[in-house]
Amino acid sequence: MGAAWIPVAQHSAFWATVMIWIMWAGAVAALILAGRNDRVWQRSPVALYAGWLTAASVVALALVLAGNGVLDMQWAAVLGIPLALVIAVLVQRRRPDSPEYSAAVIWALTGIVVANLEPLNTPVAGLAAAGIIALASLAWWTGPRAA
Repeated sequence: MGAAWIPVAQHSAFWATVMIWIMWAGAVAALILAGRNDRVWQRSPVALYAGWLTAASVVALALVLAGNGVLDMQWAAVLGIPLALVIAVLVQRRRPDSPEYSAAVIWALTGIVVANLEPLNTPVAGLAAAGIIALASLAWWTGPRAA
């Protein structure tokens, strides 16, 4: 589905968003079902992919909502960031032995902070920064070192 996503995205943001959410569901299911013995080859790549798709799927949803006039860009971001964080917390709590998942979401949130520094968009940058702190804390306290 990932290979078909690009041509679909060029024609329909809505259907590309549907596809990315389907890819997200598959990646999170794969992460949850991944073996526990070989972190480097079984969990880490899937965790990074699932984390990236968590961020990308929420961004896609926010862009579709803003692009179709359902919300303005500011509100789409202000509502999308907490949605991504709720999803990320739920997934990370399900697989606390895979902090790479949160690392990928944190990477995306860092991009949001940087993109909203100039001009300064305090609500969006602040929410993203708070999300970074929350996910990093969760990964630290529940991660592999805690086991």
